[in-house]
Amino acid sequence: MPRMSKSQESGSRAVVAAALILLLLLPVLYFLSFGPAIYLVNHGYLNEQPAETFYRPIVVFYEACPPAQKPLEWYVSLFE
Repeated sequence: MPRMSKSQESGSRAVVAAALILLLLLPVLYFLSFGPAIYLVNHGYLNEQPAETFYRPIVVFYEACPPAQKPLEWYVSLFE
C-alpha cells in the first residue's frame, strides 16, 4: 500500500478537522435557527406544521428544563 505524502496527510487532517467543527456547530446552528424560524412562520413564509415538527426537540427541551425557559423566551421575543 503506497504511503501518503506530507501534503496529502495534512490535507486529510484538515478535512477531519473541518468535519469535526461542522459536527460541533450543527447543533448550535439548529438551536439558533429556532428564533428566525418563528419569525418566518409568523409572517407566512414557512408552514407551521413542518416547522413545528422540525423544532419539536427544542420545545421538549423548553418544557423539560425550567431554568432554560426564560432565556429561550427572551431569544424568541427578539424575532416576534
